[in-house]
Amino acid sequence: MKKVSLNKRWKEVLFAATGFGPNLLMVLMMAYFTDAVIPTGLKADIGFWSYGGTIIVSTIIFPILWTIGRVFDGIVDVPLAAFTDNLKNKTGKRWVAILIAVAPMVISFILCWIPIFGKSGDLSLGQQIGNSIWIFFWSIIFFASYTLALITFYGALSDVCEDQTQRARVSAYKSVFDTISYALVYAAIPAIFKAIGLPIWQVALYGTPLMVTILFPIFMQKKVPAGETVTFNEEKAVPIGVSIKLTLESKPFMKWTLVNCVAFFGLQMFLVAQNTLISGVMNLGAGWAAVLNTCAFAPVPLMLYLFNRLRKKVGVRPVFQSALLSFGICIFSFCLGSQWFWGDQLMPKLIIGAIGGIIGSWGIGAFFMMPYLIPTSIASVEEEVTGKNHSAMYFAIQALATSIVGAIASSLVYNYLKLWQTPTGETMYDEILGKNVDVFWKNGVSMVPFIVFVACILGFFFCFLMPKNYTARTTYLDIKESAERRLPKLEKKRAVYMLKVKEGEIAAEHLEEESAKELALKSLDGVRAKIVKIEKDIAETKAIIDYKFDEAHSIGNEEDRVLEKNSTFANVALWVLSGGIFGLVSVLLDFKKFKIAGVKLSAGVKAIAIIACFVPSLGILADYKFKKAFEELEKQHELDLGSKRFVPSMIIFACIPVPFMMNVYSLAIRTNMFNKISDKLQAKGN
Repeated sequence: MKKVSLNKRWKEVLFAATGFGPNLLMVLMMAYFTDAVIPTGLKADIGFWSYGGTIIVSTIIFPILWTIGRVFDGIVDVPLAAFTDNLKNKTGKRWVAILIAVAPMVISFILCWIPIFGKSGDLSLGQQIGNSIWIFFWSIIFFASYTLALITFYGALSDVCEDQTQRARVSAYKSVFDTISYALVYAAIPAIFKAIGLPIWQVALYGTPLMVTILFPIFMQKKVPAGETVTFNEEKAVPIGVSIKLTLESKPFMKWTLVNCVAFFGLQMFLVAQNTLISGVMNLGAGWAAVLNTCAFAPVPLMLYLFNRLRKKVGVRPVFQSALLSFGICIFSFCLGSQWFWGDQLMPKLIIGAIGGIIGSWGIGAFFMMPYLIPTSIASVEEEVTGKNHSAMYFAIQALATSIVGAIASSLVYNYLKLWQTPTGETMYDEILGKNVDVFWKNGVSMVPFIVFVACILGFFFCFLMPKNYTARTTYLDIKESAERRLPKLEKKRAVYMLKVKEGEIAAEHLEEESAKELALKSLDGVRAKIVKIEKDIAETKAIIDYKFDEAHSIGNEEDRVLEKNSTFANVALWVLSGGIFGLVSVLLDFKKFKIAGVKLSAGVKAIAIIACFVPSLGILADYKFKKAFEELEKQHELDLGSKRFVPSMIIFACIPVPFMMNVYSLAIRTNMFNKISDKLQAKGN
């Protein structure tokens, strides 16, 4: 038997990267595809964002078909989640589902971007309808296979993680990769490929090989050593009906789903419309779009760190509410920075857009993390208390709700809304098309910020329905309350069936013929089977009510560990992938580690270390201060941390033409030293 074990930090990072490729390409499709086939909302660089600036699908039929496809994406989540949950429960081979999904996912994604009925400007209505049906057909296959692959990955989070702390950490890593995906899609891709003249539909095709990241768990499986038991061999399959019922009965989850749907309506409309907001309303080209999106996505790793710190102190609800408000404020930057206010003045638009993006990054970080953290937390406690593992179903129900909401917002409302435009009587030259194009005022697209703002405000107030924090005890109490409500109903149902059996037996006794009596008694076997099943349900329900819940040792408890070990490779990789932003996060985390280990850094040292993340030359002074702190820890814990190794970073990396390498080297050394201290403290504890 094989299983995936996240027993090292680098494995957590690698596992979190599993969905990176498929997610990136899905984000690319959701961000640009409908504008590529119906480019009526675009203005600047219209040739880059579309198939030559022409409409290649039916503007009447395609939005409806695309909406149906998105809704289907949500509906298919439920049976596929049950499939992957029970596949895991029965065989321990949940990951087989990924192997089933990967080929159709890749092929269908490619064919969605290749309209076989043509992409020229003289397409007939029949050809446009043909492209609409072609894209719809392959999108159905893509959405289904993508869902099977990703729902398998999401559902496994509660299986492979040991506790809530690890789940939160893996979710945070997952959020970092999501941030990188969005940064690439919304910032890097417009900047790079616009410069080389490669249109967005070709970028999508060339990016398809990235989908292989979904195979990471397949290669992470290891054979279980002899004598070691595997939990999933002892689990029973959860029927789809029972799985859906358990999911819908979870009040904390359903309250979160309601809030998530309201917020998701605004988020999806923004994500699919941001390109037209920048190109059509602000009249900024793809290069400037990259600048604005960098301001929005680059700070997200730092925002995730702050989000986690705050949610532990004040609760997840108020922090998420602040995220909704920040995103609502951010969206208005598109209105304030529009061409209607500033005409062709570039700088005011960029300044307003950049400030709005930075404010919105707080909300973006929360939107990335919450949909993974809450379902996995609830599913893990439910498995502990009830013995039923159906974690993928939580993601499926969540995806079903958000898919319907997202389809209405981004596929139906937005695609029809962007058709509302009025001519200005002006023309502008498009470099890619090589000709002048008519300029229209994008009335419909201009309404998007107001719609998104209303959704954020509604989400803010709906948040008051949620518990202040999603702790293990919150989930357990909900499970217990549901069991207490269910028990009297089951007992009443059992009493009714027992009465039927008793009445049937009495009636049979009055029959004179023996054969008739036997037949009458045999007819009661079905009722007796129902009684046996109900009694089993009653026993399980009583076991839940009588369960001795210990929050301190619960699998869902998010404990504060003394000093955790970190992977040097993982930290350096995240630094590189986040463009150095993770370096700031790691420094902030190291401040806490110094305190836990026994040394409290002064405010001045902290300030120098933070500034050094952006001004590498100050890293020499920061490393010197860290060296002094580690020397003190060497004395306290009687360790040889090798603190003198900071000297090469001061001399060597200060002289090379890549100054930021000094920060990377310092990060690697600090990680290694803290790992040695962690080993010593753990040895003392044992």
